[in-house]
Amino acid sequence: MPMATAGDVPELAPEFVFKNQAPEFSSWTITCIHAGTENDLAAQKEAYAAAMQRMAEDNPGIAKFLSANPSFGTLRPRVERIEVTRTGKIRREDIYYSGGKMEQRWWLPGTYLQKDAFSGRVFFESGVTDTALPPFPELGWIAEGKFRGLEKMEGREVLVFESREQRLSLEDPRAFRRSEGTDDEEAIVVVKARVDPETLMPISVEWDGQVRTYRFGPAPTSLQTLPADLTAIVDRSAKRAAAATRPLSPP
Repeated sequence: MPMATAGDVPELAPEFVFKNQAPEFSSWTITCIHAGTENDLAAQKEAYAAAMQRMAEDNPGIAKFLSANPSFGTLRPRVERIEVTRTGKIRREDIYYSGGKMEQRWWLPGTYLQKDAFSGRVFFESGVTDTALPPFPELGWIAEGKFRGLEKMEGREVLVFESREQRLSLEDPRAFRRSEGTDDEEAIVVVKARVDPETLMPISVEWDGQVRTYRFGPAPTSLQTLPADLTAIVDRSAKRAAAATRPLSPP
């Protein structure tokens, strides 16, 4: 079946609606392939820095974040792969960059930790009311109105979705929330996702010369636990919180 043309978007059957769900105990690897030359990468770095500067000028919150975390103001090395593990309400992401650096991110009930790959710093948030992530936050833009039809892929038909989104919301949907109706066209890219019509799991997503493919592995059989250094940070924070709320002794 050929792809639908603009203005002739087909209806998506209810049984094919992408629900952004995965088993509570599951794991997958996202492999990232980048097109382009070193000159293209240099141009992307310049465009990224310019977009970040404009966002900081328009949003005091982002300006404050970048002031405290200047490394986010420049484009990082390219992501080569992301390994995701979910066990109940605990989620871990291992992000591997070109050059060999690895960053680890953890989500637990009320807690988020990120061990930065480049500075070595640990970012820690506790008492967070909204730490839960959908299994595929980078695909949060997919909706029925974004369906573009079916496409042949390796001998079978797959569901295709397409949209125009902010690049930063795709690169790191946790750090930057999408804002509707932005006038910054340089920050907007066309993104295309392919979804398996049988499992409703993502097959690939691509934008701006980057293709990310999904491979699902065996389900974990037990709850994952924080590494010792991160556990120590959580424990120290809990002790400080307990001390701060301890009732004062009478004189």
